[in-house]
Amino acid sequence: MKDEEIIIRTSVRALVEFILRSGDLDNRRGGWAEREAMAAGSRVHRKVQGRRGTGYQAEVPLRWQKKEKTYTLVVEGRADGILTAGKNAMIEEIKGVYADLERITEPVNVHLAQAMCYAWIYGSQNNLKKIRICMTYVNLETEAEKKFMEEYTLEELRDWFMNLIAEYERWSDFQVHWTEKRNASVHGLEFPFPYRKGQHELVVDIYRTILRKKQLFVQAPTGIGKTMSAVFPAVHALGERKADKIFYLTARTITRTVAEEAFLILRAKGVSCKSITITAKEKMCILDEPDCNPASCPRAKGHFDRVNAAIFEMLTEGRDYTRETLQQQAEKWNVCPFEMQLDLSYFMDAVICDYNYVFDPNAKLKRYFGETGKTGDYLFLIDEAHNLVDRGREMYSAQIFREDFQDAGKLAKEVLAHLDQTETTGFPDDSGASLFSETGVLQAGTGEGRKAGAEAAAERSGIPAEAAETGEQPAAVTERAVIPAAAAETGELSAATTVRRKSRADEKERKRRQNLRYNLTRMRKTLQKCSRIMLAYRKEQEAQEESEACVEAVWKNPFDESGAGRGRNGLRRKYFKRNSVEELFTQLVNLAGQTEEVLSDMGEGEHRKSLLNFYFQISDFLNIGDLLDENYVVYSAVTRQDRFLLRLFCVNPARNLQNCLNRGVSAVFLSATLLPVRYYMSLLSSRTDNYAVAIPSPFDRNNRLLLIGQDVSTLYSRRTAGEFEKIADYIYAAASARRGNYLAFFPSYQMLQDVSEIFSEKYPEEKTAVQEPCMEEKQREEFLRMFQSAPPEGTGRIGFCVMGGIFSEGIDLTGERLIGVIIAGTGIPQIGEERELLKNYYDRKNGSGFDYAYRIPGMNKVLQSAGRVIRTAHDRGVILLLDSRFDMQENRRLFPADWREDARLCSLSNVKDSLQSFWQED
Repeated sequence: MKDEEIIIRTSVRALVEFILRSGDLDNRRGGWAEREAMAAGSRVHRKVQGRRGTGYQAEVPLRWQKKEKTYTLVVEGRADGILTAGKNAMIEEIKGVYADLERITEPVNVHLAQAMCYAWIYGSQNNLKKIRICMTYVNLETEAEKKFMEEYTLEELRDWFMNLIAEYERWSDFQVHWTEKRNASVHGLEFPFPYRKGQHELVVDIYRTILRKKQLFVQAPTGIGKTMSAVFPAVHALGERKADKIFYLTARTITRTVAEEAFLILRAKGVSCKSITITAKEKMCILDEPDCNPASCPRAKGHFDRVNAAIFEMLTEGRDYTRETLQQQAEKWNVCPFEMQLDLSYFMDAVICDYNYVFDPNAKLKRYFGETGKTGDYLFLIDEAHNLVDRGREMYSAQIFREDFQDAGKLAKEVLAHLDQTETTGFPDDSGASLFSETGVLQAGTGEGRKAGAEAAAERSGIPAEAAETGEQPAAVTERAVIPAAAAETGELSAATTVRRKSRADEKERKRRQNLRYNLTRMRKTLQKCSRIMLAYRKEQEAQEESEACVEAVWKNPFDESGAGRGRNGLRRKYFKRNSVEELFTQLVNLAGQTEEVLSDMGEGEHRKSLLNFYFQISDFLNIGDLLDENYVVYSAVTRQDRFLLRLFCVNPARNLQNCLNRGVSAVFLSATLLPVRYYMSLLSSRTDNYAVAIPSPFDRNNRLLLIGQDVSTLYSRRTAGEFEKIADYIYAAASARRGNYLAFFPSYQMLQDVSEIFSEKYPEEKTAVQEPCMEEKQREEFLRMFQSAPPEGTGRIGFCVMGGIFSEGIDLTGERLIGVIIAGTGIPQIGEERELLKNYYDRKNGSGFDYAYRIPGMNKVLQSAGRVIRTAHDRGVILLLDSRFDMQENRRLFPADWREDARLCSLSNVKDSLQSFWQED
């Protein structure tokens, strides 16, 4: 293993974007250009390439490597086009943009740098003395082209490229040194604890899964140590160069803490393994509400000028990468802490984060999983994997309202009216400052005009930001040579100079207003088109609603034909085929580009904030639209507020999730409740070679009592005051049989409230804690604090909670802190439109519609709630299931094997005797 060659690979794009980045962090520019580049951009690329003549090669792979002392550095990528004619050659780099091509006065720095890299690699490998570069910008709407030609000698390119590589080598040298240190520290590492029953087998299974580059589903009970059982073999695989990075994915903050502790334990054992937890932007930001641009945030100004130095210092100092230390480092260097942590993650061995940073198409880390990102040797450890089904559906679904187009149109009209008003009164006008850019400069990323190369950073250092963004030298630079010495000494300028400056500023402001008016007008027209299209969809729906026969037929099977229907919740709906909404998507693509152009010329204020939110909404909708296939249902609906929406609903997220997992080499799905496992395998992955293991509970089953109350039900038809009182009596019987802490779980807040009120009125001496909807973090902590220690003997407390809520999983109340759970109902989700869609989809697919839409998700909530008790080998506790349906075969078959054997029936008349008998055995 020591003789294996170490290879550091980087793409040309990643190289130049990392080393040559500079300037401001700005959410006002470039967002859609990046998101849309691989969709519309790829299409335009092919068209442009197809128009080139003889001798033109498209998408040419290029590779350059350098042997370092302890590793080989490889730089690779694809040139968009190479035109050869004898000893002459030209490299073409094509960029699709929505910007007005007239506003692009010279190539963007990193775009030109990419082309220069390709030119050096190609030229050096083909013994050329000089080579031309053609930077081609193509408008994605009109397909018009604008070209910038430049010729370089190979010597110029070599010097420039080697300077670039020299800057990158300090990063690659560090990474190789750290990797060797990490690998050496892992050698001979032993499991940090005595193995529990079944744990060693689990560690071996996960390690073999990684070696074989497979995917494993692990059903393992609470308390076996799933987290360390997964982290330990994954770290071993890193040390043996079977993988490059671990992504530990969770759904909740509390389980991220458990993962952090696992890596801390291994570091305490001498393992050199860097890990970082990605904290949400809202929690890292210094502002009350994140707004990442230099006009709103002082950290955004010049962020990219400083962030690399901040990162390198933190890496080389060897500090822990906690939220606190990250915020301290960001403050020291005056950079954005959120963006800095994302950059730091690139140099970590393990990244602990929420699901959405890997799977969500609108939030995933583009450094690893963007359209241009390469496949990496990543290991995915997915905790609480049962949560990923619903999270996946939501991440891959989207909707848009007709009324949003109308509101955006009104906003555009207001801005145009303000433009007309200030044209009349003259400009600049302070009253309109919130609508327009303060400097009157183009803010769009496509308008950046910067030189490529190491020298450019020094040249830019003395030039204001507007110069870098417009490609124009401001008066403060161009006038330096003509300022008289006396004026230079006194700081005064000549009247002529002042006039020239004002004239240029006025001309720039006039052009900006002209561009803004032009783009607002275009945007308004497209908004009107989108609104008309949505209105036509609504009329189609209303027309078909008149036929009750059609309504009934379509509602039974919305997957085979388009039609209207009325759902169980009373909302009116119509179903569409993908090609029937193509016209809307075409207009949305145009609208996104036009909106970005408008945003680039608007300053801060409520108008801009509203338009920016709308922009993100349509771009997110388009991102999901690119994924539509047979796993989607497209439907329209009229809400109770008479708002008309079009929704893209992902019924099966497996393919989309798998596309993300394919960016790595192996995945392990972990949960205490992956039952039945084939259900989860079919919804979380589209691979057919997955396998699963089920680890039995290591705990003594005699320490647990499992009872089913057969004389009570939570069926909707049985939800009466009398039934709720019976549930309250069951809870009291459990609490009085042995005093201590209990949690009672309910399928809804309404039932929770009804039962808790009856309980408190009937048993006022009992101490209770009630979960409230939308509890803030402080309120959650206060709730859990009541259960953080064992109560004094003879006392206790009952917590009333919702199944599937924040207290039903992820909390660890061991020993006397929790001795029982009472679960009212089978957890079946409320009947709703999309649940019915799922039922129809899976009835059609495998005949198990009710199970897939209702029964299995409900039972999962029951199992998770039950898992709050019996957390260690020394715990004793009771689980009381209150619903006669638990004894039905359809539900019993979803029990874990030990539940099927141990569950006993009871009634309100004898439940206390059963409980007291159990506790007397203690």
